[in-house]
Amino acid sequence: GKVKVFNPTITARKNLSPPPLLGQHTKEILKEFLSERSLGARPQVIVYSLLQTLNAKTRCFADVRSGKATVPDKSAGRLADIECLNGTGRVKVGFAITDSLRKVKAEEEIKKAIDRQLNKLIILAHEIRDEAEIRRLVEKARDKLDVVVENVINFVEFITTLFDDRLREEFIVEVAKNFERFGYMDHLKDWISILKKHLSPDEDMPASQ
Repeated sequence: GKVKVFNPTITARKNLSPPPLLGQHTKEILKEFLSERSLGARPQVIVYSLLQTLNAKTRCFADVRSGKATVPDKSAGRLADIECLNGTGRVKVGFAITDSLRKVKAEEEIKKAIDRQLNKLIILAHEIRDEAEIRRLVEKARDKLDVVVENVINFVEFITTLFDDRLREEFIVEVAKNFERFGYMDHLKDWISILKKHLSPDEDMPASQ
């Protein structure tokens, strides 16, 4: 059977200080956590968890779906890394998530989205290069596809500022649960460790004997 070293939900929910602190430390937590390359796994799980948390509250979409970052969308039967579906099962918004975005990667993602007849594509990356060329690609595609390109940290930080304390806590827990769900145990352990470092008073306080 499956052996769990620890319960990520309990660890994320109970071993940290009150969730309001997340609002103050979101950018620092994400910067540290996403600074390690992960073939897109870390930013994809972060954004997927964010959208799940948001959708549970707002019901903007009928469903939000994703899979392992290392499995190609086509072979997984997906139109994008993360799909936000409407009531008829069509993809309303597709998300392409990557560690680093350059012109070639942006061109590839835009072409795929047009070929798959998506209406809206949001490309999120930890690092964005070739910004001028990417802007031109977005403009060129405007008649066929609505494209937004944004830094993943800025995107997540903006959405979490709209969350209340309970939703911020649910977001923390959802990230942990999804890392476990997709079998990313090393990423999960790093997520818990970085959260504790930034949110636990005991971790932040210097030792005084």
